[in-house]
Amino acid sequence: RILREIVSATPKSMKTKIQQAFSKITKYLGPSYQRRIKHTGDHISRFCSNLPIEMPKDVVRCARSVAENLEKLEAERDVGMSSRQPATVTATIIWFVVSAYNLKQSAAGAPLLNVTVADIEHVTDVSQSTIRSLEKVLGKEADSLLPEWFIAPSAAAQAGET
Repeated sequence: RILREIVSATPKSMKTKIQQAFSKITKYLGPSYQRRIKHTGDHISRFCSNLPIEMPKDVVRCARSVAENLEKLEAERDVGMSSRQPATVTATIIWFVVSAYNLKQSAAGAPLLNVTVADIEHVTDVSQSTIRSLEKVLGKEADSLLPEWFIAPSAAAQAGET
């Protein structure tokens, strides 16, 4: 669980003590642990499974791929997401992928995913306005973030047949 989830489930009198203990533990474990807990891909499956509908496996797989591509892109240059909390980045990635999926489905005349920003806000505890504003940042990098198999479904289908 992320610290925000733990703190939100504890009595008010214990919140400060839990946050202080978390800080001491992460400092003791060192930088390699601190980097690992900031990996956004770790939250994707859990957040997607808590949404009100079952997410297609391709959407979850695409969200993981976007998270990996975003980390690589952030290593090359500052996209503007590295300073954000992992839950915030994850929420934005999920909405970004759901929007891209619905756009693709709409063009094909197929059913859309019935997931709203409010659903993602409820699951991740990240505000709708934050998700929407950061989605614009990801949208500028869509070509670098979305995997080819997700953008071109015919190529993915052909690859699966061989």
